Amino acid sequence: MTYDELCALLEERYPLEIQEEWDRSGPELAPASDGEGITGVLIGLTLTMGMIERAEALGVNLILCHHPLFFNEEQPSDLTNFKNSQLLEAMAARGIGFYALHTNFDKLEMNKALGDLLELEDREVLDEVSGIGIVGTMRESLTVRELALQLNELRGKK
Repeated sequence: MTYDELCALLEERYPLEIQEEWDRSGPELAPASDGEGITGVLIGLTLTMGMIERAEALGVNLILCHHPLFFNEEQPSDLTNFKNSQLLEAMAARGIGFYALHTNFDKLEMNKALGDLLELEDREVLDEVSGIGIVGTMRESLTVRELALQLNELRGKK
């Protein structure tokens, strides 16, 4: 599968048109070897240098993250002078591409995933306008500490 084919597949399921106006979801850097196809995908929340190094070690040429590189700002014309320039340079030097699924993913998947994980009942979308956020009732009353322990146990099962 090529980068363009993967982008089309992701955008069919998570249309860029539904992202928030201020968001920067979507393709941000094509892998250098796009003609040869995607060798693998590393998935994360927010891009770090450690993720880039891990992708290189695994021979993966695409990183897919929830948070975009150009989060909450216009894509700068001078890519050497913005907060994530070192990450962008590191990926480009290694031939690794980058794609972000942010608010378009939130609206279609995040509410359901979190509601299912917490086994929430009587779920409602928190912000009907944006479609982001969920509120519901837990099956049993828990203290914050009990909830943290329960979430930690769930994390250990993954």
